[in-house]
Amino acid sequence: MLTTYGKVNPSFIMDMAERTHLTSSTTFLDLGSGIGQTMLQVAATLNCECVGIELGANLHESAELLLKKFDALLEAIGCEGRISHKISLIKGNMCDYGGMIEDADVVFFNNFGSRFIGDTENILSNHVSVYICL
Repeated sequence: MLTTYGKVNPSFIMDMAERTHLTSSTTFLDLGSGIGQTMLQVAATLNCECVGIELGANLHESAELLLKKFDALLEAIGCEGRISHKISLIKGNMCDYGGMIEDADVVFFNNFGSRFIGDTENILSNHVSVYICL
């Protein structure tokens, strides 16, 4: 089975962060976080708490590996500090995390290919007043 994956442009992420006023004191939640690139960019540039929920086992495992490699790269080039403590990766169904959705300052949901319209839209509209859904 071929799974469609919607990569998000880095400039879009920075524009979204500015428009939603993401700072080091906010929490960013990425529903369907894939391999974690969006969270990695947000955490690395804004130093905010990031949580990603991904249902796909392979994508979740890739996100864990990407985060470890990014921290190793920071260490290799002599940067102090890591971002892994700012990112939480959860393998699970986003529909099971309503409380986490309510607690986040910004909820990001890249619905590339419109695969999750029904239940997810209902959960988002029941738990948050503003969310970004592509």
